[in-house]
Amino acid sequence: MIIRRNRLNALLVPLAIVISLTGYDNALAAVRGKTEEKTIKVNDPEVDISAVFQKEIADADGIYRLIDIQTEVIEPNDVPEKIVLTVEEPFLDVETGEERVPAETIEHEGMTFFLQTQEIRSAEVEERTIYGKEEIRFQDVEYIDQIPEKRPVTILDEFTGQQYRRSMPLSGYQTEREYWNDDFLFPIKIYSFDADYYMLGSLQIEKHADLGQYGDVFLQILNLDPEFYKVDSVMLSGEPYELDGEMVQEAIAYGSKKVLDVAAVYEGSITLAGVPTQYYECVYSTIRQEDGEGQEPYTIKAKAIYEEIIIGKPTKEEMPESYWARLAEFLTNPVTVTIAIFLLLLLVVSVLFRIGKRKRK
Repeated sequence: MIIRRNRLNALLVPLAIVISLTGYDNALAAVRGKTEEKTIKVNDPEVDISAVFQKEIADADGIYRLIDIQTEVIEPNDVPEKIVLTVEEPFLDVETGEERVPAETIEHEGMTFFLQTQEIRSAEVEERTIYGKEEIRFQDVEYIDQIPEKRPVTILDEFTGQQYRRSMPLSGYQTEREYWNDDFLFPIKIYSFDADYYMLGSLQIEKHADLGQYGDVFLQILNLDPEFYKVDSVMLSGEPYELDGEMVQEAIAYGSKKVLDVAAVYEGSITLAGVPTQYYECVYSTIRQEDGEGQEPYTIKAKAIYEEIIIGKPTKEEMPESYWARLAEFLTNPVTVTIAIFLLLLLVVSVLFRIGKRKRK
């Protein structure tokens, strides 16, 4: 009875070693699960976030398949309101006629918008009538001057960006300023200058008289309204000279004139034939594209649930690396190897002792 018990005890030692090595093998056949958690920012808490997680994951213990995702809104984020504005802009530059680049920023209703995207679109522009209007300012306009009845006006086709120069009629004008200008002057020739007197129209003027005092007479001869013109002085110019047997003296009358600064408006329309064209469709936003990152209004916590997809005891080819890694670790660990050798030697000594004891009997 004692011998049998000792044999049983001796056999339990290697059996325990074998079980310790194969226990992991049997554990692989059990169903296991894993979870993975992430915190993400989204615009819509109901959005599908399955793309955030991998469909399958693998580690040293096995391979796992995604079966469910649980989400929870942690808190709404305090972010500025994002306003989007879509604008159609000409493809060609208005001044040069060449391809233009959309503005990086625009102002609209007191807000600044930043360019997000731009796309070139094609369109067929039908026959259309476009309207042009231009305000032209005239300075130092005398009352006898006539504001031009027509002027060339630049008309812009906002859809194609092309410009057209057409003559348009005067539709009206407005006086912006009225003032006296001191640059009024006109030349005078005095014939028979060597005589005792000479005639100014029907008026007899003494030879040495001050001609400036006859300013109204000069204006009447020139058919100028004294309400808008004044003669202040008349100055002799140069020396007398003989012309056709008469002595002639030249003079210049100086004075002022009432003038106007006028804003005149010219306007009209032209009809254009239909043409193919291109234009920019630009999307602007009150938030810069780089500033918009991380500005989503919701923060949610997502939990992915995985289950093992290995079924049954795996073959050597299917067995995860960790099994062989653990076996190698066991065989290379000095402590475990020493214990195993000691137990094995103990087993051998025990067997030899029993065999020798039996022979002596």
